[in-house]
Amino acid sequence: AAVRVVEPLRRCMDRAREILEIKSGGLVVWTKGDIHFVYRGSNYLENTKHRHKSIADIQRVPLEKCTAPEPQWKHESNTEPSTNHNDDAHGVFREINPSLAVHAYEEPVEGTLYEREVNRLLDSLGPRFVDWWWNTPLPVDADLLPEVVPGFKTPFRQCPPGVRPTLADDELTYLRKLARPLPTHFALGRNTRLQGLATAVLKLWENSLIAKIAVKVGIQNTNNEQMAWNLKHLTGGTIILRNKDFIILYRGKDFLPHGVKQSVIKQEARVDAQQRISGFPA
Repeated sequence: AAVRVVEPLRRCMDRAREILEIKSGGLVVWTKGDIHFVYRGSNYLENTKHRHKSIADIQRVPLEKCTAPEPQWKHESNTEPSTNHNDDAHGVFREINPSLAVHAYEEPVEGTLYEREVNRLLDSLGPRFVDWWWNTPLPVDADLLPEVVPGFKTPFRQCPPGVRPTLADDELTYLRKLARPLPTHFALGRNTRLQGLATAVLKLWENSLIAKIAVKVGIQNTNNEQMAWNLKHLTGGTIILRNKDFIILYRGKDFLPHGVKQSVIKQEARVDAQQRISGFPA
């Protein structure tokens, strides 16, 4: 089968090849320009009845054996698995496909320490966007995060003494240069209320100064200014870059990691109680 690759996957043909092989179960044997030629394989299931049975078998695999979220599992279950020499498609899926489809975003064990740490961090934030058009690591799919988080509150912030919360021009330039080589953390599409994304961004800021969010293809021509300002309002961060492709948020000089925030709140409560006891105004 000859498959023509269009934007945005055409920007990274290697990633397009990986997606084709993962979702079709075939092998890209030749690439010419923006066209991939995919070979179905010698053990391809030609019998439609058997193929449907295999897909049903795949759907009965216990979910605890998968790390992907429920929507992603349903999406991957449409992939047509190949068979082994014993025509045991179910066994092949359990042997091979988890490393290709369900765990496609995982870096190999021999990856660098940085790559492994980035993947571990992104895994803790949410399900990954497997149709990502750039190289790995794959960003978190923000559309699969909850729009509403019960009890969500804008985080408590406090600047250190003598520090101005605003960014100078040279600081803004430095942060933009710092963000350029960073991996993309999230891919955002139709999620609108963004509380789940805001919660994930706050968790990311415990380990990173910057949250890098890509805008999915299909909404790039719409006005993403509102999404950027909603995120700024929910997280309290600073927008250091916003265009049709990316929203980049800096956590701010007044951002307090969770442990520090709890210590500051307890200390302020202790000081307030002492002032009340001694008769000083709070």
